[in-house]
Amino acid sequence: MLVQVRRILSSGSKVFIALAAMLALSAASANAHLLNMSRIDIMLIDEQQVLITAQLDLTRAFGSADAFFEAAQVSSPMRDAMIITKLATAAQAIELFAGGVRIDLRATDIEFPVVALADFRSPLEWPRATITFAGILPSQSTPTDAGIQVRFTDGFVFEEPLATTIRSLPDGVSKSRWLVTFQRSPVVAAPNWFAVTGLTAGMTRPVDAAPVFVDYFNIGFWHIVPAGIDHLLFVLTLVLAVRLIKSLLIVLSLYTLAHSLSFAIAALGLLPPAMLQVEPLILLSIVVTALLNCRTRSTATHASLLAFGLGLLHGLGFANALAGSGLPTEQRLLSLLGFNMGVEAAQLLWVALLLPIWWSYRYPWFVSRVRRPISMVIALIAIAWLVMHIQG
Repeated sequence: MLVQVRRILSSGSKVFIALAAMLALSAASANAHLLNMSRIDIMLIDEQQVLITAQLDLTRAFGSADAFFEAAQVSSPMRDAMIITKLATAAQAIELFAGGVRIDLRATDIEFPVVALADFRSPLEWPRATITFAGILPSQSTPTDAGIQVRFTDGFVFEEPLATTIRSLPDGVSKSRWLVTFQRSPVVAAPNWFAVTGLTAGMTRPVDAAPVFVDYFNIGFWHIVPAGIDHLLFVLTLVLAVRLIKSLLIVLSLYTLAHSLSFAIAALGLLPPAMLQVEPLILLSIVVTALLNCRTRSTATHASLLAFGLGLLHGLGFANALAGSGLPTEQRLLSLLGFNMGVEAAQLLWVALLLPIWWSYRYPWFVSRVRRPISMVIALIAIAWLVMHIQG
């Protein structure tokens, strides 16, 4: 295999390295989009109080990673005029509505990440500050609409997506969604929260299952296309590894079965959270499958075993991504199904786009001109990304 790798590199090393560098940067950028996404937890407690915990990457809000780091060194941030101004702007950009009336929010605390400057500058670390906001249900709220809804405006720089969870403790319900700027969240029915002061009396609202499925289907689809470049590359290596349509169907079916199984087990909380931190192993799996494609012969049996074994690993990665957005207490199984179906739909679309490349397998030059070069580029991307992950 080493001899083959040398031949491939010598025949077009500059092209391969340039292409790999560009794709590696794009991959890092796309996944950074997830690594530094905002996490918002909106908690409705008794006496109409609202507490919001926001984990935010403030790099762009402060202007640069160095400026974010300098702000983190302030000993009393809630007494610093510049920081207070930033927090007030952030509070104004969070539009939280209860009973059709907006709740005024104020920042009550901020906790900066305690890490080195290198971590603020790292393309893979993305430290986030934890900001607490508080608010009180306005007295003019009426029982005609006991729903809670939120949206985020562009008055503050929120890194997207915003993994948002609204929880009503009196009602024991929650809803979680990934949002973008100006996108409204689903309405969370919270009649018991309103009823604490007699605004409503036994008001109930059934949970609509269809929006839950659609929302989590979209989350799963978006996680693969366009955000999941690493998973797309892995599927590409599987497609390149087999020749017959029957073998392709078997390999893809085994991969789907494996990652669906491990995803369900992990997402239901049956595994410790530490087992979900598998990003380095996923990158390593891409390197392995890509280099195996550089062999003279690639058997369907080996590809099938790899697809199932490494599919279990990738399912843990999907569960870790879903954990970032949170799961609603209601319709939990439906949200899991929606997310997984979204992942499968995105992967089917990707495979359909790859079929013209796979169909060229019937030509004698496929291995030397298509499978090996593409696999080497994929391996270089994954290696570069793995090094960045380790160093970060």
